[in-house]
Amino acid sequence: MKKFIFDCNLFAERLKTLRIKNQLTLEQLGIDFGSSKGTFANLESMKRKPSFEVLIALANYFNVSLDYLVGRSDEPFTPACDLEREIKKRYGDAAAEMLHLFAKLSNDSKHRAIGRLQEAMDAAEKNFAATPPGKDAKKTG
Repeated sequence: MKKFIFDCNLFAERLKTLRIKNQLTLEQLGIDFGSSKGTFANLESMKRKPSFEVLIALANYFNVSLDYLVGRSDEPFTPACDLEREIKKRYGDAAAEMLHLFAKLSNDSKHRAIGRLQEAMDAAEKNFAATPPGKDAKKTG
């Protein structure tokens, strides 16, 4: 098995590049993570190494692969990242968020959620079909 040593220099460089590319200040990054700008300044200057939790959160935040962030790959995006970008592009952020939530469910819960979503869509379609032209559909909640 090939041993991988965490490349702190490359991580720090990539973190800073991603932050700048996304037009974020250290302060904004700190706010978004409920931390301080000093936390991220220390990561970028290699005074601190990130925890696994921080690495995963940063990869998700910047929508890059964890392998890219830690220097195991020079490809920033995985097929999953590409898929998420395509979903956001076609259907918006809400659809991508819904997929994230859906992915966390157990298989049984996924099947129940699909059933409930289908019921809601059927009810909305019936409501729409029953609405005379020129009238707003009755709101359901």
